[in-house]
Amino acid sequence: MLDRFLRAFSLTAGTDGHVPEERPSAADRLLSAFGGSTFNGGLYRIHTWQSRAQADAFNAHAGAGGGRGA
Repeated sequence: MLDRFLRAFSLTAGTDGHVPEERPSAADRLLSAFGGSTFNGGLYRIHTWQSRAQADAFNAHAGAGGGRGA
């Protein structure tokens, strides 16, 4: 799946795409290889490990009802 994405979209800023094999999931391999990168002039942006953790915390808070207005 990642190979198809890389053939369709060109890396415009970020890492060289080295994928360490010790990460189990495809999403983790994607973050390890391209975290912080953009493709096709910013059409796609890949989270960093830090921004992923922040997004996960935000989603957990919102999912628990913390994102609702008064």
